[in-house]
Amino acid sequence: MALAVDAVLASTLWNAKLNDAKSNGALTATEGNALAFGLHSLDTILDGGLDYGDVACISSEADCGASNLCLRLIASHLLAGDNDIATIVDTTLSFDLRGLHQRIVVTLQGQGRDASAAMTMLERLKIMKVFDFVGLTESISEVRTDLDTSSSATVEAQSHPVDQPRGTVADSDDEEEMLDEEPPKELAALKPLTSAVKGVRSRQLLIVDSISHVALPLLKRNAVQGNAVLTSFMRSLRQLTQAHGLCTVLFNGATAYANAKDESPSIFASCTLRPAMGRSFALYMDLHMLLHTIPKTADDAKAAYGGMQQRELEVVSVLEVLQDRHCGRGGRWTGLAMAADGHLEEIR
Repeated sequence: MALAVDAVLASTLWNAKLNDAKSNGALTATEGNALAFGLHSLDTILDGGLDYGDVACISSEADCGASNLCLRLIASHLLAGDNDIATIVDTTLSFDLRGLHQRIVVTLQGQGRDASAAMTMLERLKIMKVFDFVGLTESISEVRTDLDTSSSATVEAQSHPVDQPRGTVADSDDEEEMLDEEPPKELAALKPLTSAVKGVRSRQLLIVDSISHVALPLLKRNAVQGNAVLTSFMRSLRQLTQAHGLCTVLFNGATAYANAKDESPSIFASCTLRPAMGRSFALYMDLHMLLHTIPKTADDAKAAYGGMQQRELEVVSVLEVLQDRHCGRGGRWTGLAMAADGHLEEIR
């Protein structure tokens, strides 16, 4: 006869998860380590920014400013710490490296710092260009290998300190010969771990831009098999994010369905966008946001929705939180103005 399993309180499971996150070095916004976008209104609705240890997704239609948000995140991360490393998996092959450099330079000048440091910061950025979903999985596997190797090397260096070679020998001739010899390879290999031994920990940012660009062709060829592959990939990515305390951000496409029967995920009745890859994809996100545009003024709205587009419409970008697994930020939104160069800024 089967025995009933003892019930476990939800608070017990939650505390266990928090303890695991702390032991793995995961960082959260509540500890003052959120990754900010650098836009006050946007960072306010997100309680400071994106959390380390979570998987976030930004779904957007084309030309809404998603690429600018990507540059802002990378610049903010690289500027936050001298040891922080950012990795972007570029599936669209359109990453604007020059725009990122300009963003960092502008921020440095605004802080009164030397703008020449921007080139040094870019040395901590890894760019991986992939062409299909297989390339995406291989790039994430490479990131996992690098992080696992770095973590194991840090633990080994802390557990087994390097013994300094003795400086005295019996024979002076032997001592002169030893001075001419190269240092042991083992000591040279452990030299880069000095910062790790001192307890300096680098934070990691992982961006995929965009996941729908390589996943949608996979789903169109075979929906059942494609969903199985995508599910396995997202579980692996989520485990990697939590194990190493990454800030993982996925950029996703969105499509407008004017005659859709299901309810729109947006709180704006005029927004007919649906994030790409369906609702099941969003289940693996800790934070899911939607970026779209709406008319700026009442006259613009009348012209857009009344069928009287006799003049050029002014629009603003809106970023709203569709779902939030942990912090209850769902339903929040903010408006952002788009400059002529495509950069997002505060509405004035």
